[in-house]
Order: sequence, then C-alpha cells, then structure tokens
Amino acid sequence: MSGAHRFALIARYQNKSMETAVRVSNELVREAKIFSKIDQRSITGQIEHWAKIGKCAEENPDLTDSLINLLHESSLLDKSEKI
Repeated sequence: MSGAHRFALIARYQNKSMETAVRVSNELVREAKIFSKIDQRSITGQIEHWAKIGKCAEENPDLTDSLINLLHESSLLDKSEKI
C-alpha cells in the first residue's frame, strides 16, 4: 500500500489493552481528519468509531444504518457485543 500511514490503535482483548500499529491509506486519513474535526474526535478515534460501526453492521446484517447509528449514539455499540 503506497503512501500509507501507520496508526497505533488500542485493541481490547480479555480486558487487557495493547497498542498495535496498523497501516491505513492516505485517503482514509484525509477523510478521518475532516470528520474528526466535525465530530470532535482524534483521527485515531474517528477511525475506531468507523470500525465499530462497520463491525456492528457485519455482525448484524439485518440492522438498518439508522438503527446502528442509534445504538452507537446510545453507547451500546461500545460494549462490543453482538446484538
């Protein structure tokens, strides 16, 4: 992946935190910079936010986008549990 950025993301596994460096595209970083300012998050926080929404959508293909967003806003998604 040319022109990629490396980010340290926090992974939670069995109640333990660890940082892991991952490569993401420059395009994703540019978009995350824009949305992070709007949503008042760090760039890493914005990418983690999108990852949580995507994870929920994949685990629950029957849920609508608006329901996933509602669950996230109510912080149920942060519990990382399948609905």
